[in-house]
Amino acid sequence: MIIAKVLVVEAATNQRRGSSEPPRLGGFVTRLGQLIATRSYIAIRYSAQHRPQKCLQDGVSTIDYLKTQVADVVTCRRTIRSNALEKLARLSAQSPSVDTTHSDFARLFKRCPATSSMRVQELEAVLALCKSAPYIESIDVAEKLLTRLSPYLVASYAQTLAPSPSLRTFEPAPYEALTYSLTCAVLSLGLRHDQLRPQAATALGNYLSGWVTAAAELSKEQFIDDGADDYAADGELARVMTHSLSLLGFLGAVAEHAHFWNAYNRLQLIQEVRRALTEDLLIAFETVLSIVRNARSHQHGLREWKRYTKHYAATGRPLGAMILHDSFLKVVLASASLLVGTNVHLTSQTSILDHLQTTLHRKNRQILRDAAENSLAEGLAKIAGEEMERLENDMDYLQRVGSAWQQQQASSVKAKVLVTYLCCTIYDDDTDITDAEVLTTWLDNVLNDPIQSADHELASTVLKSMAILAKVSPQLASSLGRSLPRVIVQASFDHRTTSVAAESLAAVLSLLPQDAIITTLYSLGNVISVAPKPDRNPSASPTLNGTIKPARAGGVYNNQNGSAISLAPSDVDEPLHVHTTVVETIVSVARNCKDPKITALALSMLVQKVGRSGKAVDAKIITDSAFLGIHSPPGEFRNLLKVYTKLSHDALVSDDVATLEAVSITITSILYSLILSPGHVCPSQPRQ
Repeated sequence: MIIAKVLVVEAATNQRRGSSEPPRLGGFVTRLGQLIATRSYIAIRYSAQHRPQKCLQDGVSTIDYLKTQVADVVTCRRTIRSNALEKLARLSAQSPSVDTTHSDFARLFKRCPATSSMRVQELEAVLALCKSAPYIESIDVAEKLLTRLSPYLVASYAQTLAPSPSLRTFEPAPYEALTYSLTCAVLSLGLRHDQLRPQAATALGNYLSGWVTAAAELSKEQFIDDGADDYAADGELARVMTHSLSLLGFLGAVAEHAHFWNAYNRLQLIQEVRRALTEDLLIAFETVLSIVRNARSHQHGLREWKRYTKHYAATGRPLGAMILHDSFLKVVLASASLLVGTNVHLTSQTSILDHLQTTLHRKNRQILRDAAENSLAEGLAKIAGEEMERLENDMDYLQRVGSAWQQQQASSVKAKVLVTYLCCTIYDDDTDITDAEVLTTWLDNVLNDPIQSADHELASTVLKSMAILAKVSPQLASSLGRSLPRVIVQASFDHRTTSVAAESLAAVLSLLPQDAIITTLYSLGNVISVAPKPDRNPSASPTLNGTIKPARAGGVYNNQNGSAISLAPSDVDEPLHVHTTVVETIVSVARNCKDPKITALALSMLVQKVGRSGKAVDAKIITDSAFLGIHSPPGEFRNLLKVYTKLSHDALVSDDVATLEAVSITITSILYSLILSPGHVCPSQPRQ
């Protein structure tokens, strides 16, 4: 609100003067500071007058309370000023007048004297300039900005920051934020202006070479926690922390702009970073973090580093060797995804897998290849294999003594390794760079490990990778069609992973003949039939024709000799979760096939299972069968409504509240779908 009001006042002033220029930087910041200072003084004075009694009641002194209020006001003021500078820099970059852009940027440049110990004001100005880089149209302005930012980037891994409470407003830490913003800005300028690409590449190369040299020196240091309280802001410990956080920012930006480099230069960059991440450096980083985490109250030089360490852990990114590997693999994954033609903005394994699932077709996999890309694919596949071997060696240790966040981070790293190798496998058609059997073994190992398969991100990555791999290798599709149903029944996935597993199985079965789909449906349906304690007589289950007699489907549907899938030992007595999972899987397979006969078969099977496995499973069948009903032919849909009518009548007679509620919710959902799409209920088209 404050920024908006000042902008309005400034614009009104310019209009009265007959000027159409955007708000000037100097006057805006001055008036903004005056306004914030006035409001802050009023707020603090009000607190001093009205809060003392409440502070005494809470056991907090008025002085301590006012100190907190002053710190909050200072932080708020810094945040508002940072946002204002970023907004003005962006407006100046987008200004149609080049003279105005030059003038405003000149004022911002004055705030960037490139001092050895950067103050908050200089940091705010540098970040504001970085945020404006993607919007600069003028090549002259872009060149001046690149020239100004390049020295900051080259020195950012060793940049010291003057102590200030306001540094806490920069997420996740000012050192990572600074390098990330500078790298993004340099890459954006190089991508937007081809003439500046060589200059941008030189700045990035200088940063990396400088970082590698400094990292090699730091790796030789021996860090011992002797309880000293004289840890300097530019000491060896601080240098290790600054270097590591800076690399996180650099790698994050590179992963988002991996298309800046060609295949050859991308491979050179990845190999250089990998060589720099030596075991000695990682040990030094872990040792420093141990000293920071165990810092005592009198060690004031470690206080801020300890706060950063806690903040990273609280956000799910615990600092350590694993986070450096994770950031490095982000670059590897982004490079691998470009080999298979994914969008340059897709950098996470989830987005890449979703893209491949929707765009990859077995009949249209002609990818243009050259020697550089073949070398890149071979190098990435080799890195993926080495990283997987390292993870397997460390897995037992992480599972025994690692924290939950560390285990989740290791799972994230493994997911990136799997998707990287998958992309190389898709790219590799006849060059024998990868081995699909190796990838299949890795995927099976994850699903066979209860601890790893319990991680939703990793399990989802594995299941989606299996579905994609089935499109690449027809031989694997048949094998996965037989193994995935057993995995779904026995793995005890949570509800999120269950949905992914059902969709993956449906995708695999869509590649197989209709007989394989029918056999799989019967195998899954037989799992519900083995329920030990039904709530009511199974013989009284309704059928799709609305009677209590078993419905008879014609032709191929009379064959119900599908192979049974046994429950896991832990699910024999409590099969509720498994049965609801099976219901969801059957519905997903039938919907994905888009075949009226398969839909009718699935509906008939599900309706006959009502009453065989408890009220919770009955409710799941009632609600999920509606998803098939609204996509089924009118005759089948009419029979399904008759089933709902009979179930409602029986529930009223027996005072079955759960069934009544399930039917009510289902009918409401169907009506809502019909209102939104009146022509939605129609015969599905047979699958080709």
